[in-house]
Amino acid sequence: MASSPYFSAPAVGAAPLPTAQERADRIQAETRAAQRRPLFKPPPPRPQPLTETADVALRRVAEELHYMQRILDAVGSTLAEDTILAMRHALMLQQFDVVSQVLGHLASVIGTDDRVEAMERIGMESLRGRLLRGM
Repeated sequence: MASSPYFSAPAVGAAPLPTAQERADRIQAETRAAQRRPLFKPPPPRPQPLTETADVALRRVAEELHYMQRILDAVGSTLAEDTILAMRHALMLQQFDVVSQVLGHLASVIGTDDRVEAMERIGMESLRGRLLRGM
């Protein structure tokens, strides 16, 4: 039967066995030294900003749409503060937000020279699909 280092006397000149803490420290050091993959994927590169249109009339229309969006947001926020109204008309109040988003996207499309690229960047899938249909 072979002798086990745990049940017999240590050999003469042999290195002492590591303690449990030393073994844990070694494992931790190896783990920390190993190249770890990041937990999250890096964010995609931000797209280049679209150039503003040179057409002054279209820029002003886009500015007005953005202004209407801000007014609609303010009205929706004011109405949502009324608890009874918010409880009775929650779904309709959500439509204020949808209309506000649509206005903002349309203002972005109108205010740029590259309208197709602006349409492709729209986050609302339904609006993007409606604007790009047949293109």
